[in-house]
Amino acid sequence: VSSTAAETPAPHPNGAVQLGEPMPLDDAGVPGLAAAWQGAAESMLNLVRAAGDSGWTVPSSCPGWSVGDLIAHLIGIELMLLGRPDDPMEVDQTSRPHVRSTFSRYTEIAVMHRLATPCGAVLGEFDAVIAERAAQLGVTPDDTSVEVLGPRGVMPLGTILRMRTFDTWMHLQDARRALQLPGVLLRKKRLRNRRVQVHVECHHGDQRQQGDRLVAQGPDQGA
Repeated sequence: VSSTAAETPAPHPNGAVQLGEPMPLDDAGVPGLAAAWQGAAESMLNLVRAAGDSGWTVPSSCPGWSVGDLIAHLIGIELMLLGRPDDPMEVDQTSRPHVRSTFSRYTEIAVMHRLATPCGAVLGEFDAVIAERAAQLGVTPDDTSVEVLGPRGVMPLGTILRMRTFDTWMHLQDARRALQLPGVLLRKKRLRNRRVQVHVECHHGDQRQQGDRLVAQGPDQGA
């Protein structure tokens, strides 16, 4: 991974973040993986911030979650990785029937903690959490094999960062669909090493801008 891979992303007006040259995540070290995650997270922040209060309560394709709930979920996971998880609370499955497993009960806690919090405050928290997590990763030794505690137990740091990048990027697409601001996925196959290179071109009115750039690991299974 080149030294430019970890450059600070520059936001676009429509919520896209441009990261420079795409990075193959299966070859990346901690700096490259951190930059990919930060790019996805800042794209999400910019997109939802641009949508304002009117976009906050729009239902997403994730059962039971609005666009704002997606942000709350991402905050909760990153806080756990920072060592400050949300306080435990009971999840009433009668009022939240989409919660059907132990893990979904866990991820619902962050959403429930922020249900009554205004949009601007939650976005401000997400902004601060992104900055804090990026700073933490910035001083983390470049060893993707070291085992750390993640949302699903102890795993290699590289695995957790790839999971966080993919989860954040996928929820960015959930938000885009909900807000009717979809990107266009352009995939370039690299069959020899089973990488899938993903670019998203964001459309905003008559302007065409490129952003939300990510390289996903795994075989190509179609757009």
